[in-house]
Amino acid sequence: MKPFAILLFLGAVLGACSSSPRPSERRSLPVVFKHTRDFMWEQIQEELKEHWYIAEADEAKGVVTTEWDVQLAPMGRQGRRFRIRVFLEGKDGEGYTVLAEEEAEENTNDKNPLSSAEAEWKPTATEGAKADQFLIGLARRLRPRMKWKEEMIR
Repeated sequence: MKPFAILLFLGAVLGACSSSPRPSERRSLPVVFKHTRDFMWEQIQEELKEHWYIAEADEAKGVVTTEWDVQLAPMGRQGRRFRIRVFLEGKDGEGYTVLAEEEAEENTNDKNPLSSAEAEWKPTATEGAKADQFLIGLARRLRPRMKWKEEMIR
């Protein structure tokens, strides 16, 4: 039994090490916000402005897209750029869900990887951590922590 458990453990570890990050997917918080659409739209943009520049905001579609956050690197194929797309879904009275997806691209220009003008971008997989950070920040903005006394009572 012991050798089988060791082989199973090693297989899981090696499988995890060799797997590539998954592509971005829409993520959401397991929360339906009972605010108005105008309030939610404003709060999404305010939270994004804390760390991003907004490239496009289409209120009719409920979609906000950020500018690319470019992070060039001196080593080939290590330069990346990221952006977030946020989606507001729902109706007044029923509540709203906020979804976010992260896009990532890598710089494939090996000759001059530090030149943003000469960068050649190719889509790459991402784990979605920046989208998660945005969603957590928005949740904290909309549901701030209670005072320590109130937490003690709960």
